[in-house]
Amino acid sequence: MRHFHASFISICRRIVPVLIRIVLLTFLVVCTVFYATIENFSCAKSGPVEIGKLLPNCLIIGARKSGTRALLEFLNLHNSIAIAREEVHFFDKDEFYVKGLDWYRNQMPPAVPDVKILIEKTPAYFVQHKSINRVYKFNPDIKLILILRNPVERLISDYTQVFYSKMAKNKTTPKLDALLFTRVMKRTKNKTKIYKEIKTFYKPLRNSMYAEHLKKWIELFPLKKNLHIVDGDRFVSDPLSELKLVEKFLNLSEEISNDSIYFNVSKGFYCYIHPDEGSKCLSESKGRKHVEISQETAARLTTFFKIHNEKLFQMINRRFSWY
Repeated sequence: MRHFHASFISICRRIVPVLIRIVLLTFLVVCTVFYATIENFSCAKSGPVEIGKLLPNCLIIGARKSGTRALLEFLNLHNSIAIAREEVHFFDKDEFYVKGLDWYRNQMPPAVPDVKILIEKTPAYFVQHKSINRVYKFNPDIKLILILRNPVERLISDYTQVFYSKMAKNKTTPKLDALLFTRVMKRTKNKTKIYKEIKTFYKPLRNSMYAEHLKKWIELFPLKKNLHIVDGDRFVSDPLSELKLVEKFLNLSEEISNDSIYFNVSKGFYCYIHPDEGSKCLSESKGRKHVEISQETAARLTTFFKIHNEKLFQMINRRFSWY
């Protein structure tokens, strides 16, 4: 009996690893086939196309909480530009991507005479790297716009939006420090010290590590030719100068002027006058006061992002005021 038991255990030890490998290999094959199916399916017909709708030839890909909505609305002042009002998430969400290009086209506004540029804005594209190949497959010559701001301010703005969103639902949000830092004990010969280390996996933090994401985009979309970077901080203080650069990038005439842009003193930011819609400002959630953080946290974040900012500046051969 003991001999049988020992033999059985010996056989199991040989067979179980093999079975595990087979199961894992099968799982990988299924995942690969599924992903390939998704990538190919998007090119298929997905249903009837609404007459008079075109696909976008320009995308605002990010960065989240950097002024993407304001940039889109201000660009809409140009007579040769049309915009998709909603974030479509076609390239970053599988459940939309599998619906195909006809579905994507149906999310666009009706075609208008004299419009040369149709812009779709989804800030998630920038940090969802599977979007890159999908966008390239869709149109390798597409124009991409990326607006960047001080990464510390962007992170705080990101947290602030989540904070107020949960507050509106009577839910609580952990303090930013609790999400950003983890306590680590380090022992020396004489004593033990407790340090706060930054959680580099915290999503809003990673979303502010611009160089990590941009390097993947410029492998397929060269700067200046296909990808233009807007200085988000300058856009807040002097929107017209940045809009003129975008007009040039899109090969459009300089049409947006001070006649259609004004500073709203009560709101504390620039608004615009659309020829068809009149005077408009962004929603109250835009430009709202950020959740306050300690000077220590701000200093730690500034130090943390310094190396990432330098990588970005070398990559784009350009520096911003927040370096």
